[in-house]
Amino acid sequence: MYIKFADTHLETNPRDRLWEVFNELVNDCKSVINKLSEFNLAPVKPCILELTDAGPGVGVSNLEVKFRDAEIALLHNSDRRARVHRAAEDSGQNETERSNAYIGDAMVDGGTLDWEYYKRYYGLNEEDLQKKSESELEELEDERMLNNAWRVAEDVRVRIDDEPAPKGFLRAIVSERVGEEFFYNKEYLSKYNSTAKSKQSENPGHAYFKCVEEFFDLRYEEGELYIEFLKGDRSRKG
Repeated sequence: MYIKFADTHLETNPRDRLWEVFNELVNDCKSVINKLSEFNLAPVKPCILELTDAGPGVGVSNLEVKFRDAEIALLHNSDRRARVHRAAEDSGQNETERSNAYIGDAMVDGGTLDWEYYKRYYGLNEEDLQKKSESELEELEDERMLNNAWRVAEDVRVRIDDEPAPKGFLRAIVSERVGEEFFYNKEYLSKYNSTAKSKQSENPGHAYFKCVEEFFDLRYEEGELYIEFLKGDRSRKG
């Protein structure tokens, strides 16, 4: 989706034009929502329990973890959502650790795993190499290793997808690269959170971030190892 700005004359009021563009954007968003409704997608289960291990990327003290959970509760119109950390070293009580064991079993199947799909100087001939500086060659090498890592990740996904799991079967996916995710706004969220309250309104997206933040503060209960959302329950916040 993109917005095309029409040519304007000098006498056009910039604020009026901005309002027109805003309305065009809103109408485009409504069109997308209406189009999605035509697919009659199955509703998401209203009650979700997420059991994770403990770590900086998944911990309930992590700003983005809390913010994304609140976003999902709003988008899916959830009735109840809970995210709980389980014991990090007790496989008997930690579904994440047990899942990791099943992933290991699926990976160790006797087959080899190629890690170098892209060889050194991939796609370059002798003439190209002569034109590259040392720093440019180092950048190409970093890019090559990164591409190899993503290619191996896809192989791992294929190998473990649909393999047995503690309560069913594993579902494996490879995430998008950082910055390529749909509606990627981590940079703006971090900036909003690190800015003083009195100046947060100066940040891009502050109105949206504030809305979700207030929803979390009002509707969520937060503990040391868990967060929980219960639809319609405001009493927990007083």
